[in-house]
Amino acid sequence: TCLERRFAGTTYLIAVNSAASRVRAAFLLSDDRAAAEVMRENRSLPCARRKLTDVFEPLSVHVYIWRSKAHLWGTVAGCDSLERLHPRFARAFAFLRRKDLRTLKPGRYEIDGDDCWAMVQNCLLTPFGDIQKAEVHADFIDIQMPLDGPETYGLYTSDLEAFGPFDKCRDIGFADMRTQPLTLRYGEFAIFFPGSGAHAPCKTLGPKTMRKKLVIKVRK
Repeated sequence: TCLERRFAGTTYLIAVNSAASRVRAAFLLSDDRAAAEVMRENRSLPCARRKLTDVFEPLSVHVYIWRSKAHLWGTVAGCDSLERLHPRFARAFAFLRRKDLRTLKPGRYEIDGDDCWAMVQNCLLTPFGDIQKAEVHADFIDIQMPLDGPETYGLYTSDLEAFGPFDKCRDIGFADMRTQPLTLRYGEFAIFFPGSGAHAPCKTLGPKTMRKKLVIKVRK
């Protein structure tokens, strides 16, 4: 028996062996996918020709995960499984777990030279409207987390062909577009990957307000 569900950019396939014997099962997937992560088993499985094959012990359960690299979000307390997505994420998340983040002064903090660093910023949050000025990056992944109050982000995951001019020196491009709101609080973070979506940070569902936040840049 199996059930597939998608939540927060991640696809889950839950498979159950209800028999009292060991079985080998093959699942036909609806699309081409990368290797599946097997939840809490410290292993992954290839998906060749839209097929996933695995062995089940009697009365066992496997949960397979495919994570989207457009936008991901989660909590600092539960971020361990995300570290394997990039070789520099372990050091980035180690900084994210620091207990003194809220007391850090605005500025840049080194993590891994020009390949990974953190910025503490004081930002003006403006009201979330019908149209947001969203941004994209080409060379760096963004990890963002509010430090002293809620912050809303506009998410866009569709085709980016119509995006405006791109500043290669600053690794940023902008365009006005409709986005979906995501509100995070201290202890919750979002990851924005280059080339697979846009994001509009520094938004609020209330009136204008100042907020302190953390941005970690990771070279892709």
